[in-house]
Amino acid sequence: MSPVRTLNDLPLDFTDIFWRYEIPVADLATLAGVSRASYMLFNPLLYRIVRITSPDARLFMKIVQQHSHLVQYTRELHVLVVLFSEQQLSETLQRLKTLFHILSVHDNSLQILHLSLSWARHTAPPLLDLWESGLQLLQSVFPPMVRSLNTLRVPLLRTLDAELDFWPWGEAIVLDLRPLLEKVLRLEVVDVPLNHLPLPATALPNLRTFVGNTQDCLTICDGSRPLHTLDLSLPFPDYDLTVMTNGCQDSTALLSRFALTTTLQRLFLVHGGRQDVGINSGDRGYLPLATFHRLARSCPNLTHLEVCVDGSMEEIASVLQLLRTLRWVRIRLRHAAFASARREELERTILKACPSLRFIWLENHGAAHMAEAFTQRNAATSSTFLVERQAYGSFSLKSSPYGLSELMRRYNAKDLDV
Repeated sequence: MSPVRTLNDLPLDFTDIFWRYEIPVADLATLAGVSRASYMLFNPLLYRIVRITSPDARLFMKIVQQHSHLVQYTRELHVLVVLFSEQQLSETLQRLKTLFHILSVHDNSLQILHLSLSWARHTAPPLLDLWESGLQLLQSVFPPMVRSLNTLRVPLLRTLDAELDFWPWGEAIVLDLRPLLEKVLRLEVVDVPLNHLPLPATALPNLRTFVGNTQDCLTICDGSRPLHTLDLSLPFPDYDLTVMTNGCQDSTALLSRFALTTTLQRLFLVHGGRQDVGINSGDRGYLPLATFHRLARSCPNLTHLEVCVDGSMEEIASVLQLLRTLRWVRIRLRHAAFASARREELERTILKACPSLRFIWLENHGAAHMAEAFTQRNAATSSTFLVERQAYGSFSLKSSPYGLSELMRRYNAKDLDV
């Protein structure tokens, strides 16, 4: 029997174990250092998940300059870099261009690509001449990196997440990844700005989760994709469902697109960017009850819903009763409505109207912009409840066991099953 020299020489059962299970990196490094043979065997596993968090990351340089063949073992690539100087900006984008070129010419098994580049805001140049020089630099190095990204050959890619924050130059550059979106047919999760640009109906045939804004949702929700989850940012300043169609504001077009997406089960409507939720929204963004009713009619199969509503518990319950499969709900309320949301009131209204619920999360949406004295009293700004089945088929509420940090971790990961 020939000696085992690489992962491909192992029996399939062993290979599957190594790839499928999260063996700690320290353990893999120890195994790789036992002998030359074990190095050949285990070293590739060190590159299964690659995280680049610095422009000068040793791993980044190693792959780009010396060992490009190692990308064939990478299943997940996470580039999360904050830039502090124009030199870092230039070098990082050029290295990323090289890295993406390597991925395009080597066979790879990449399934998750997360790209997050941001400019450290406190280092933003205040003077006009420096602002212009930074813009010129960005316009010279950014387009080649994007072109390299769009030439990727990643047939197994399932998740694509790209987020760029080059303030104060952000409005002057556009991240257009449509060539990549059109050719990667296995993509299931996409968090990429479409910049209100058209996308062929044949693109993203297996898309299940889309994270973006309401305007781009018009492009995605055309009835041809098996969408399961929409995580949408409502635009400043009104934070409502209004979108632009044919150059005019339209408050019903998005609801019509929701109705076309019959596979939709999870809908999260978030105010603004995810960094300013509740901070800049002021007293805006509450869906009127009539709009909330039309939303429920458009998405009758929802199991998870996040929404900001203007109404009492009785009025909200009258809408939730239309969602017969709803299991998880997060509702942002006006201060008066939140203050009246006692356990007994919720059992009498929300739970009676929607007995399928298993988790209820209520928030005082107005608390973020009320007088400072309100927050100093340590008044509650959110309440979470689990639903328990009682004898004879009845239900009751009990306080959720999750602390705020765990609650937000689960929410951000969309790990919402209870």
